[in-house]
Amino acid sequence: MLIASLIRRLSHLLAAVVTRSMRMAFECLSECMLIGSLIRCAFILAVVTLFAALYSHPWYVVLWSDRNYTLDEVIGFEGAVVPAWVYATHQRYFFFQQWSTAGALLQLVVFGPGRLSLDEAVHGETSALHAMEAKATD
Repeated sequence: MLIASLIRRLSHLLAAVVTRSMRMAFECLSECMLIGSLIRCAFILAVVTLFAALYSHPWYVVLWSDRNYTLDEVIGFEGAVVPAWVYATHQRYFFFQQWSTAGALLQLVVFGPGRLSLDEAVHGETSALHAMEAKATD
């Protein structure tokens, strides 16, 4: 009993550490994209966002269910029990919101960062300050 409890706690701790380290890595990639560097990482973030939406917001699974669900994620409605179609509507909203974010990231991959990018300053011979001054006059 004690060993099973210890193993369960360690598995929860490991899951929390992995989740937080992945979140920190994606935040660093997002910040690099924000300043125009490492724009190719947008594709990885878009794919992860698509799969996260499929996993986190399964509105397509619960839509025709007969069960009741609790809205724990909604501020002001914690513990509210709602029918499946209300829960599915709520989850569908967040599902498509994440898909639109992934679409914006894919658009960034296809069309590029534009004139605000600092990629050529990092990978080229010019300095970042020189690249920003040149872009400001474009």
